[in-house]
Amino acid sequence: CISVAGVGTAFDTLSTEVGDVLYLALEDSMRRLQKRMRQLLNGRPGPTRLHLETKCKQLDEGGLQQITEWIEAHPDARLVVIDTWRRIRPKGVKGGMLDQMDYDAIVPLQELATTHRICIIVVLHNRKASAVDWHDEIASTGGIAQAADTVIGFRRERGQADAAIHVDGRDVDPSELAMKW
Repeated sequence: CISVAGVGTAFDTLSTEVGDVLYLALEDSMRRLQKRMRQLLNGRPGPTRLHLETKCKQLDEGGLQQITEWIEAHPDARLVVIDTWRRIRPKGVKGGMLDQMDYDAIVPLQELATTHRICIIVVLHNRKASAVDWHDEIASTGGIAQAADTVIGFRRERGQADAAIHVDGRDVDPSELAMKW
């Protein structure tokens, strides 16, 4: 978010297309966000193009409209991050197939990103149990991965500095990036 909003490069190596960013930090408080920003910025001034929100309605109760209105009000929008999916996900229908409900719920975000030519990142948690295939560690149904253009997984053992970022998707070659925490 910080690099797309105009401060530095992503992971200190990847250039980004600068523009307005909406970060929906739905599990955070503004106080926690300020602390995290100070750590990440390390004395640099904060980006003016980064818009932080800690509240958003669920997608089916006006949240999709809120996000759409923000994007339309910011013609230079490049990125929306929804952290986390569980806070914005539509409520399920009893007896419904969860896989299909997740697919149907994520499609409007995928279409919104495509229409406005921006990136929308939806953050999900990992399951506690590890798996051979990193896709199986994502705490969701397969419906989200089926609708998403790209899926990125972060894998790190608790207390360890070494981590891996896994990337897979329709328009990207599957890859794994090493990083230090």
